[in-house]
Amino acid sequence: MYPAPSFLYSVCGQCPLMWMAMRQYLPFVPAVFFKVLAATLTLVLIGFVVAFLVFGEITTTDIVGSLISAPIFAYLVHLWLTLGKDW
Repeated sequence: MYPAPSFLYSVCGQCPLMWMAMRQYLPFVPAVFFKVLAATLTLVLIGFVVAFLVFGEITTTDIVGSLISAPIFAYLVHLWLTLGKDW
């Protein structure tokens, strides 16, 4: 099913089974995440309006960068809010 362990360690440094085991420990509370994501996207929209009023244009890289970074930022804030709480 998986290649030889020596190949795995040489390619990525860790076994895929370890990554699969770590996935179950990544905390995720959907209710908190989606509230934070909604707030983040609202701030992004406000930022776009301000940037458009100041500079007169919004480029494609602004939109793509925001769409990539907004969920990452929302997940980090979600982790900060849920840290130490037993959900």
